[in-house]
Amino acid sequence: MTAQPNPANQPSEYLSIAEAAARYHVSRDYIRDRIIDGSLPAVRSGHKIIRISAADLVRLFRPVQSMRSLGSVTGRE
Repeated sequence: MTAQPNPANQPSEYLSIAEAAARYHVSRDYIRDRIIDGSLPAVRSGHKIIRISAADLVRLFRPVQSMRSLGSVTGRE
């Protein structure tokens, strides 16, 4: 039996602003604006290099419930 890697021991994946924007098909300005308004944490490495954790990016772009499932919750079917 092979031991499974522990995610806690894995280094975090960090993306540039351009890579983050490309991953979710949004503009680089959108990513910058989310960093500025505090909804997307980022780290600075050096004078100009900014990196975003892939895990934080996933949290920013969370799935939306379908309207169909909302209708059953609100009693509208």
